[in-house]
Amino acid sequence: MSDFDLRDLERRFLESAAAEDETAWLVARLRVGELSEGALRLAAGLGHEPAAQALLRRGGLQRLRLPRDKAPSDPLTLRLLRACGWEALARAACCAARVACSGEASALESLQLGEALVLDPSEELRRRVGEALRAWSESLLDGEWLQNPRAASGRSALLETLGSTNLKRMSVRLQDLVYVATQRPAEGEAWHAPPRPFSAVIAEELVPWVLGYSDPLKERVGR
Repeated sequence: MSDFDLRDLERRFLESAAAEDETAWLVARLRVGELSEGALRLAAGLGHEPAAQALLRRGGLQRLRLPRDKAPSDPLTLRLLRACGWEALARAACCAARVACSGEASALESLQLGEALVLDPSEELRRRVGEALRAWSESLLDGEWLQNPRAASGRSALLETLGSTNLKRMSVRLQDLVYVATQRPAEGEAWHAPPRPFSAVIAEELVPWVLGYSDPLKERVGR
């Protein structure tokens, strides 16, 4: 397929916003190597129908065995995130932490540091994440954990996820984060429920990024 044909498919999708035009463009991008099958499988696993249809046309949907109504912490979705590497897991962790720590000012600094690391995974920011995790662990001894257990769990899991380069360990801590983000708090504990199901929140964050459409995290942070 020529570059002209590929761009023509892109133009059609951008003009129509039709699912069938998006599917045709995704199939073409996969064929020419502009889009990896792993990225397409992750988008499909997060519920993006055109990505699922593109995989079906390429014969990959049966192998994927999509859990269309599963949470982003189910084993298959975690495998799909791991297949896309550290950044996919880290972005999912930041998304989960944003929900888990909602309304908790003390956790905002850790979340902002985590988002900065995702956008710029430099050694300096990795060092700062490690320092933040050590400082946070020490603060728990002073009873900060008891003030807001939900936010404390989310903050701890976020820092431990981002501070690791072991994808399996990151997956375990991401499961913890998703659990905190989706569980209702104890009576009297502050919580700002997301306006949509958490699976929709994380899909809205990751699908545009993994398909190369836009970067919601970068746009939100303003970098």
